[in-house]
Amino acid sequence: MKRIHRKKKNTALLMEFLVRHISKCLISDNKEEANKAMLLSKKYFAKGTLLHEELKLFNSILSTKVKTRDSAQKIVGSVITEGTNFDPRKLEVEKNNLLKEINCDLSDKEFFDYKIPHYTVYASIQSLLSDSRSRNKLLSPIERVKIEENIVEHLISENVDGATLKLKTDPNYSNAVYKFITDRFHKKYAGKLTEGQKRFLTKYAMYLISENKGIMHATVQKEVEMIKGKLKNIKDETVQKDPTLMGRITECYKDLVVTNFDNITEENVLNLLQYMQLVEEIDS
Repeated sequence: MKRIHRKKKNTALLMEFLVRHISKCLISDNKEEANKAMLLSKKYFAKGTLLHEELKLFNSILSTKVKTRDSAQKIVGSVITEGTNFDPRKLEVEKNNLLKEINCDLSDKEFFDYKIPHYTVYASIQSLLSDSRSRNKLLSPIERVKIEENIVEHLISENVDGATLKLKTDPNYSNAVYKFITDRFHKKYAGKLTEGQKRFLTKYAMYLISENKGIMHATVQKEVEMIKGKLKNIKDETVQKDPTLMGRITECYKDLVVTNFDNITEENVLNLLQYMQLVEEIDS
């Protein structure tokens, strides 16, 4: 796999790098750089491009879990079969053009160094797809079996990672991103974001350039339930003995309970980030 896989030519990794770069730029209030990365994601992963079609194949594996090895092997076989229909030269041109613009337009020298969960699965999928389209097979039979096994294990594993989105472009995202980050939350918490808030913002950035509301909704609900549990069960004895502080925490809990987070709005995301900040302060 090492012989044929390069992360800069991995379709799904290219999108993941763009998403994480956008999130990083939003957190650091670099609007110009974030906009450049967003425009690249919109341009090169739009419907009608082979990058868009190959990303769909990645997502059919990355966002799927099955119970049996037989089902997992059928999915892998189906994905590889569909991938053989792509014009490899046209796909290579699209990737090269995207890489050229990334190198020319984006200033971050560490753009390709973002850590991606399940990196080996991404590499395995791309290796199989590339090999299936190559006239001269790049993988030996043993290598191919090992790579397919890695993907099958991912499909049947119980650890469902909600961070993976079926990424598609949406032309209406940029204004909401900038207004939310730069005009409101960033001004209040610049330089003070917790790791949890940064992860949440990354998922929010992914949602804003996607059409998948389901995963973001599940992420929001998970955070809400976690915060409710933290506020409902204060373990710090010092906090428990402070009636004024406990009164304010109770008020926050009541407000949280009556807030409707079903709609993923800028206001709701801002409120949730503030609740996450409160929980972080209580824990510390």
